[in-house]
Amino acid sequence: MDNDKFQELVLQQLQNINSRMDSLDKSQDILASELMAVKTDVQKVKSTVTRIEHNHGEILGALQDGYKQNAEILDRHTEQLNRIEEKIESHDIQISVLNRSKSNKQIVK
Repeated sequence: MDNDKFQELVLQQLQNINSRMDSLDKSQDILASELMAVKTDVQKVKSTVTRIEHNHGEILGALQDGYKQNAEILDRHTEQLNRIEEKIESHDIQISVLNRSKSNKQIVK
């Protein structure tokens, strides 16, 4: 192989390498822009998750407050029912006593 052919072969190889490098640079630019898009999307997702967590925290707090209020109301109602039941039992006893005494009075006549 003579010197001119060798130089021509080397130049072709260098051009081939330069072409590949240009292609790699373009691919790298595309990857960089896609990576930036992914980073932007991840930031949006993080922001959305943070907002959802905050909203759910507020809702959960409200639900817990409502649960406590309902529990307190149920406790009050239970106390009231217990008092009413005690009064009914007392009234039942009094009615029984009155009925017996009324029956006894009717028998004596």
